[in-house]
Amino acid sequence: MWVRAVFYLLIVILIPNTYAADLRVNDIYEVMDRLFDLHVDKKNLNPTLVQRIYKLYVEQFDAQKIYLLEEEVAPYISLSKGEAKRKLAQLQKGDYSDFHRMDQIFKEAIVRFRRLRQSVGENITGSPTLGYSNYAQSLHELQNRQKNVIGQFLNAKKTVAFDKKKAILERKLLRYEAGYFADAQKESHYFTLRFLRAFSKSLDAHTCFFSPEEAFEMRMNLEKQYQGLGIVLQDSAEGIVIADILKNSPAEKSSKIQKNDLLVGIDDRSLEDASFDEVLNALKKNERDKITLFLKRDSQDVSVELQWAVIEMEEDRLSYSYERVKEGIIGKITLPSFYENDQGVSSEQDMISAIENMEKEGPILGIILDLRDNSGGFLTQAVKVTGLFLSNGVVVISKYSDGEKRLLRTMRQTPRYNGPLIVLTSRLSASASEILAAALQDYGVALIVGDKRTFGKGTIQYQTVTENNPDFFYKVTVGKYYTVSGNTPQMKGVQADIVVPSQYYVYPIGEKYLQYPLPFDQVEAAFNDTLEDLAPIRRLWFHDHYLPYLQKFSSFWIDHRSFLQEQSKNRLEKDEKFQQFLRHQEASEDLQMEEAVNILKDMIDLYSENYSLQAS
Repeated sequence: MWVRAVFYLLIVILIPNTYAADLRVNDIYEVMDRLFDLHVDKKNLNPTLVQRIYKLYVEQFDAQKIYLLEEEVAPYISLSKGEAKRKLAQLQKGDYSDFHRMDQIFKEAIVRFRRLRQSVGENITGSPTLGYSNYAQSLHELQNRQKNVIGQFLNAKKTVAFDKKKAILERKLLRYEAGYFADAQKESHYFTLRFLRAFSKSLDAHTCFFSPEEAFEMRMNLEKQYQGLGIVLQDSAEGIVIADILKNSPAEKSSKIQKNDLLVGIDDRSLEDASFDEVLNALKKNERDKITLFLKRDSQDVSVELQWAVIEMEEDRLSYSYERVKEGIIGKITLPSFYENDQGVSSEQDMISAIENMEKEGPILGIILDLRDNSGGFLTQAVKVTGLFLSNGVVVISKYSDGEKRLLRTMRQTPRYNGPLIVLTSRLSASASEILAAALQDYGVALIVGDKRTFGKGTIQYQTVTENNPDFFYKVTVGKYYTVSGNTPQMKGVQADIVVPSQYYVYPIGEKYLQYPLPFDQVEAAFNDTLEDLAPIRRLWFHDHYLPYLQKFSSFWIDHRSFLQEQSKNRLEKDEKFQQFLRHQEASEDLQMEEAVNILKDMIDLYSENYSLQAS
């Protein structure tokens, strides 16, 4: 895990239009006050939060425990309540001297690791590790850990000469360590960023403070579009190369750029000896609409002029397929997140288009909605997509720190689709995907198939990353959400009706494994919508146009759940491929989807029989 985090080589050139100004130490209390004002639970700095901040400040530098010794960090990672009270008084006076001392310890640890890296020879080896649970007790133990990390990287690149492998390794680590050796102009910025990251994480598992680069990536993922060139860069032994070219991007449309081209210049600047960060900065500081890239391809020199453009992330949006059964089709829709942007792209519209396109192929007898890797997105989009499978009704109840409740409703007199429906989930299904799964389960219109439970994130965040020109980038937990039954997925997740494990089922994944999660609770159910949260004048319209079409709870799938569970269990027990998957967590096929299709076929048969009986 550490190697993956530090040695991630690919950077997509996606340049934000604007960046927030450099941070100053004076910004710390302004941001703290703002987050306390918004946060659902934490409203002021206290000894408990101080204990967390100190611990997190150390962990964000050395999460995998390969830089620091136990004796160096012990005074900071386990403060007593009395010590925390004294530290609280210091922080309230704006005294950050402890954190500057920690930074000095970190710098010395970096220099120590650099000396070791310079001394290693070609015979060094390493074995994979997920990190260490405790800090090293001795310098000898620490050096062994560091040698193991170095060996892992150097041995992974079999075809590259040792000196080049070592140079790549050094560049990667220098990038990771750079924030602790900033020039005077940037020192305050990086210190403030580090402190605010630790502070924000101390509030709960999902409150975060972002750098401009992190905020831009988050915005890109939420909106499924970005402004950029569409090239993916990789730091290689030869230099900075084009690792990939994104579809429908200026780079692809130019037809002049190829994978593995070496980037040697930008406009009038040579990149012959430039570091990876220098290349990124040169691209970011370009203020013209167009930019010229100079490339080398074997012995050929290539130049191409590109213009920044808004690029739609087609590959990260909804996708669908279908298979024919009996007199119709089964639709399989994969929704990776809940997204929308100002160009009219949204998960709701993509879902409608998918259903319409599949209907052209034949009657849709059943749908599998695949949310296995869906970690969330826009709450409003989750409500709108849920509403395609319901008539009018409450989808989400949100509750905030002052006790205020808001109800988000779907407004559709008839569902867009109301036949057999499976929501396929895993332990990675989180947040907005849990809203959809739980709401459809609550109303009885779908069965949840997958891991025993989903991630368990039932909190609502307010974020500034999609705002225009914010002064700071952050997301902060402002409330909890509950579905129409009054239950929240927080900590417990959405429980599967039929358990068909994914590859994640053996791993400790979920809200309860995160630091400082908020607890589970419940509110009153809202199946019988009283409209109490609406202004009186609006209630009149809702009485006439909303209440008559309220979604009714259906017990049909619940009544047949035991039968469907037994059918699935018998199939899986006889399926040698699935049993082998359970033993080794590896499979070349999507066995979970295969079983979901089999369950859906059983549901289609039951549904058809029920309608035949009703007709007779």
